[in-house]
Amino acid sequence: MAGEDGKKRRLPVLQQAPEGGETPPEERPASHWAVAAGIITLLTWLLCAGTANAVLQRTGPHAAAVLVSANVGALFVAAAAAGLATGRFGLKAMGRHAIVGALVAAGFGWAMSFSSGQGGASLPFWAAALTLLAVISASGAAVGYRLGRKLRRA
Repeated sequence: MAGEDGKKRRLPVLQQAPEGGETPPEERPASHWAVAAGIITLLTWLLCAGTANAVLQRTGPHAAAVLVSANVGALFVAAAAAGLATGRFGLKAMGRHAIVGALVAAGFGWAMSFSSGQGGASLPFWAAALTLLAVISASGAAVGYRLGRKLRRA
């Protein structure tokens, strides 16, 4: 939507002055974005994993590798979504805040699985699972954060 002179036309922004001479609220501290990233990761992970599991149950692949891959992919997508939100909207937040939130969510998911005692697996298995979840969630959050920062600049 360019004007006659080839430049983009922009709508005027009406800024309301705060009532009573109050100053506008400041941006939230960066630590709040770590908590928000954890909540976003956990909720998005539950939604994506639940959807993937429901689809896989209906289509029939019962191989453990397919189910695990779908749930791990759901964690990556959820962490990337949290990183994207943190990078795009958290003015004071840094990449580490998105990563910490995603790590906390992955740790919570691991603790829930560990406490259910699925199959009585050995301790090295659970340590490897925690390490894998940490790597996947941290990399997803980092990718999402970088994308969010690029979107903020645009």
